[in-house]
Amino acid sequence: MPISVVIPAYNEEKYIAKTLESLARQTYRDFEVVLSITGDDATAEVARQFFTKHDIAHRLVFPERKGVALARQQGTQAARYPIIASTDADAIVPPDWLARIQRFFDQNARFQAVYGPVYFFDGSPLQRATARCLYPLFLHISRFFGNDNVAGNNMAFRAAASTRVGGYSTKVDSCEDIELIQRVKTVGPIAYRRDIFAQVSARRMQNGLLLFLMHNLRNYLRIFILRKSPRPFEDIR
Repeated sequence: MPISVVIPAYNEEKYIAKTLESLARQTYRDFEVVLSITGDDATAEVARQFFTKHDIAHRLVFPERKGVALARQQGTQAARYPIIASTDADAIVPPDWLARIQRFFDQNARFQAVYGPVYFFDGSPLQRATARCLYPLFLHISRFFGNDNVAGNNMAFRAAASTRVGGYSTKVDSCEDIELIQRVKTVGPIAYRRDIFAQVSARRMQNGLLLFLMHNLRNYLRIFILRKSPRPFEDIR
């Protein structure tokens, strides 16, 4: 079952090569990369240079304006394959990432989406330990209460289910991943798998670990408890 890997990229010239390199090392080879590029740096040129050296099916999409929800949505619309794997332009995925995703959907026909934890490949020891130890625990507890706190840098879903519910909402400024999967759950069940994981940069904590955690906790409460729109994240570039 072929997979489209959709990656939003806003001014990611410093990170995108490592992300693409991790995809080039995948043991499962039936995939394409859809890179949805906004911003004004050299991300597109770095990507083009990479693809001239690697035999990977790909396409570049250029949304008309900035916005991660719009970038994910237009990338998903441009994708050709029945499974959409979503990650970020600063992510590094293990060599069996796509193989595990493919195997999950092949063995679980009823399931419409799957997600897993996200760790940091850089940052302080405390930041890395927080992501490695506390985040999976938080995901388990949240899922126990019926709140799937998915992350767009490590999830996959059936393209047909996304199309059926209208895809990503471009009206939200953040948490577009959670919002989409909440609607995908109306089509069929989704799963959490700890063995499907990705690593991203700890630059998300540029304002400090405590502020990062508090911002995410506030958004969690707004989305799942108060049923309100999430607060946007600050740019990290």
